[in-house]
Amino acid sequence: MKKIILGLLAGLTCTFANGAHASGDIVDWALRYRLIHAAHAEDLAHLYNDVDLSAGEPRTGDLLAEYLLRVAPDPRLDGHEAADMVAALARRPGARWRAAMQKIRESDAPVLLKAAAFDYVLHHPAAAEEYAPGSIDVAALRIADSQAALAIHATDERARRLGALARGQTPAEVFAQVGFPQSARVAQVANVRRLLCFYRGAGRVVFGAVKNDPWRQQGSVADALLFEEEMPYRESPAQFAQPDDVGLRMIQIASGRPYPLKMALAASYDGAAPVELLDAAAEWLAQNWRTVNDGNEDALAWAARLLRTRGGVRYSVLLKQVAHDIKSPKVRRYAKLTALRVKDVPTAPYVPGTVSLADVARKHPDLYPDVTFTSGLL
Repeated sequence: MKKIILGLLAGLTCTFANGAHASGDIVDWALRYRLIHAAHAEDLAHLYNDVDLSAGEPRTGDLLAEYLLRVAPDPRLDGHEAADMVAALARRPGARWRAAMQKIRESDAPVLLKAAAFDYVLHHPAAAEEYAPGSIDVAALRIADSQAALAIHATDERARRLGALARGQTPAEVFAQVGFPQSARVAQVANVRRLLCFYRGAGRVVFGAVKNDPWRQQGSVADALLFEEEMPYRESPAQFAQPDDVGLRMIQIASGRPYPLKMALAASYDGAAPVELLDAAAEWLAQNWRTVNDGNEDALAWAARLLRTRGGVRYSVLLKQVAHDIKSPKVRRYAKLTALRVKDVPTAPYVPGTVSLADVARKHPDLYPDVTFTSGLL
């Protein structure tokens, strides 16, 4: 079923660095980045309602052609969506992407995509200025985005400026105060659009627009670790001497802050969850379940859910106590679920106090120790 919600990562560093930062081009930048960084087929076609490829610099179209060639054999590729992308290319005069479409025709692409590529070739005679597939070094662009993000110096003062942004400001006004973001997501639900801009070691700024109205700042969240997963270098952390996924989650748990904790626990539910991580989550739960509040309730619920599902009987004693005594129905719901034996997780009960969260923090030091300011709500 076709997704209603479109989410895409968009690193704006390179295009911003080139000086193009008019708010009207934000979606175009976002699309370019995702076309570079997409590891597999994604639902990108909706954005072409906001991106005009019929005129101007053709780089977005070149990246789109490369993306389609890269994901054509991917079974996750939606043929309808891919055909819409080819239609967007076809709206530009000339036959710039004829060679790329010919290669798609010869690939294992979905039938609808191959049909759209055939139609492009049929109605666009060979031209002298065709884009040569493979001309763009996508790997180099990914590295450039990652290096640019890592070059950002995260400071507490920068996080404070982000947290103090006034609602209603334009992207240009925001960028003048906190600089350009290192990555972003664009989301669209019906006629409502959202642009989520992420700042390394600082937080997130959200812009919104209805239909074709101008983008306006709608809110910000300051937290150095909360959105670390959005950074472009997280695609290949080892390449840039960054902690792996489990290491990042351990850092977020060791921070003790509910929002990064929630992010780490939710990611571990479907990802790797070694006993070291589970024990750290259990210790945090043991130390905090008696003081439930609006800020930590979701993180407590995720801790109970993770331990029950991925940890099993090792955490049954703790979870039974939480389920019996906690005042939060949300946390109790997950704490009282039946625990099963989980492969590679010891069955010996976890004893609160066994793990020192201070030791965990020393082993997995904070990525941004100088940034302590937090503000805003998710």
